[in-house]
Amino acid sequence: MAANVGEARIIVCVNYFTDTTNSAGAFAAFALSNYIPVAAWELCNEPYNFTGTNDFFANGTDYANKMLPYRNAIKAADSNAVVAVFFKNPGMSGTIWDNALINYINKYCDAVTYHYYPQSAVNPEQVRGLEPQALGGGELIFDVLMDM
Repeated sequence: MAANVGEARIIVCVNYFTDTTNSAGAFAAFALSNYIPVAAWELCNEPYNFTGTNDFFANGTDYANKMLPYRNAIKAADSNAVVAVFFKNPGMSGTIWDNALINYINKYCDAVTYHYYPQSAVNPEQVRGLEPQALGGGELIFDVLMDM
């Protein structure tokens, strides 16, 4: 199947809620050994939606701490894997989540990813200010959803 996708690459979302570090590492090893082209390993989908005292992540720092073992498992299986942490939707107010990731001491990500849900049509260049260099990463991965 992987041979039929041409130059296309997939983004794999590692699900903190159901995956384990072992399953993440095994999936990365499987993808590598079976030539499945992975653009990036996204550490959880929109984790900022699951924050608070009684939720999966207390805040952005807690998210980064909890996802580090997943990143390590992926990198152990494929040292060239691109691992992305998840920035907050720039269409929402507030910067607490993103600032926690920017200020995280161990900048282990290779990329940042986010989903942008604008209230009106937007030029993707308007959201380019979220550059991953602040996190030590080199790539920016995002999906822009726009109502037409």
